[in-house]
Amino acid sequence: MSTRCFFLLPVALVAVWVLPIGCSPRDPFPELHPLTGTVALDGKPVTGGGVIFVLDSGERSALVVNAAVKPDGTFSAQTEYPGDTGTVTRPGVPAGKYKVIYHPAGDGSKTDLAREISKRVLVEGKATTVNVVVPVRPAADPKSEK
Repeated sequence: MSTRCFFLLPVALVAVWVLPIGCSPRDPFPELHPLTGTVALDGKPVTGGGVIFVLDSGERSALVVNAAVKPDGTFSAQTEYPGDTGTVTRPGVPAGKYKVIYHPAGDGSKTDLAREISKRVLVEGKATTVNVVVPVRPAADPKSEK
């Protein structure tokens, strides 16, 4: 009887250690691919702000794809997942076709500064580099301000 207990004890310990591994939550991230590029306005790199990438299919997802624009106008996109224990961020983006929205850096005192880019970005199963050209807003009509 005691030999049987000595045999079952290690088996039980291994089972307790291995079983939770099979029950761990599923990784919320699909395969991610590098997405880098530059953002320009009026032919010159922008010096800050951010870029948001929204799936063009309209499919809703808990994943958020965005990038901070560096002072030289370059960016490297990342994907975020707002999990139960905090936001998890990984470099790269899922494959798909994306709408692009640029929002300039600001202090929060102005609103409606974001600009949607007409050209869509296609990310396939490889590294992608894009040039985002921000449309220039037409100057305000002085007659309409009176």
